[in-house]
Amino acid sequence: MAEIDIAPAFGAELKDGYKPVNAWVTNGISWLEDIQSFYRERSAIEKEYAQKLNALAKKYFEKKARKQSQLSVGDTPTVTPGSLESASMTTWTVQLSTLENRAQEHDKFSTQLISSLAQPLQNLQNRYEDLRKHHADYAAKLEKERDGCYADLKKTKGKYDSVCQEVENKRKKIESSFDSSKNKAQSAYAQQMADMRNMKNTYLIAINVTNKQKERYYHEYVPDLLDSLQAVNESRTATLNKLWTTASGLETEMLTRSTKLLEHLTGEIPRNNPVLDSMMFVRHNASHWQDPLDFTFEPSPVWLEDDVMANDAQSKTFLMNILSKSKGSLNELRREYDAKRREVEGAKRVRQAIREGKDRRDEVDVVRAMFYHQENLHEAERRMFTAEVEVST
Repeated sequence: MAEIDIAPAFGAELKDGYKPVNAWVTNGISWLEDIQSFYRERSAIEKEYAQKLNALAKKYFEKKARKQSQLSVGDTPTVTPGSLESASMTTWTVQLSTLENRAQEHDKFSTQLISSLAQPLQNLQNRYEDLRKHHADYAAKLEKERDGCYADLKKTKGKYDSVCQEVENKRKKIESSFDSSKNKAQSAYAQQMADMRNMKNTYLIAINVTNKQKERYYHEYVPDLLDSLQAVNESRTATLNKLWTTASGLETEMLTRSTKLLEHLTGEIPRNNPVLDSMMFVRHNASHWQDPLDFTFEPSPVWLEDDVMANDAQSKTFLMNILSKSKGSLNELRREYDAKRREVEGAKRVRQAIREGKDRRDEVDVVRAMFYHQENLHEAERRMFTAEVEVST
């Protein structure tokens, strides 16, 4: 297997690639069921000795051939992998090849296959699928937030257009009014003009907020989600490596005649660095991607204006009220954001310590905690950025 120069980051490499990444991670988690089934069937076959082992190996080579591309590069790769296969697939091949060379098995080993491999795999599959669904719910939440932001901007634009239309109606009313009611019509027109300018400023602020939230969605929220899905998948692979190592250890203890084969398998498994599968997936799924265009000010069809903020006395008062409110909450929001960010960084350090063998905590629980902190950080960040944009607009 190739050495790793730079570990890929899904968020940086795949941009708005949630659907293929989620599908790939889902396939990997579902694949645990195949491996679990393998060990359960292996347990039954072990009781019938060598003649059944060859049949089992053949069956799972066929399964692997059907799913090799899907598990290596996903459902819809942008580059055809040809005969290449992922690191996990290569490691899986080594195990099946080892199985073909096994000839004798014992009842104790058959029992161990269930208690030490199949059942833990079933539990792991359930836990990782639950974690993946949490990510899917969060992805839907992010998309809903983004679409809601777009919808709010559209509503604000509609209100602005409506106010502009009302200004035009008031202007026409002045033209058609008699001298006795003209002063009243002019006063109503002036008030409507003030309302229109305030609405315009509100619309401009909404545009800036929407654009900033859009930027965060495509450059931070979704990339962070993809990085977290990558962490889930790499954690799954690392855990699977541990179980594979356990399987090879059990075989080594049971079958002295297969010692050399099992030592070879044990040596291959640690080379299946979780990052290798991610690297191959990125290389075969990366595509050209551009940011969606920013939102810009759209003049009302009946009231042509530029995108300059209204700065008359009433408008300034309106803006100062917004500025005062946003400034008042900004420092607290920044403190909250910094606190949440430190929580995320702390969880990441714990996960790294686990990967380096310096911490014995459950990595699934740590990844779950890290994702929980990232959700809280996201909420704090959205509120802080909204306030900052309102202040700077």
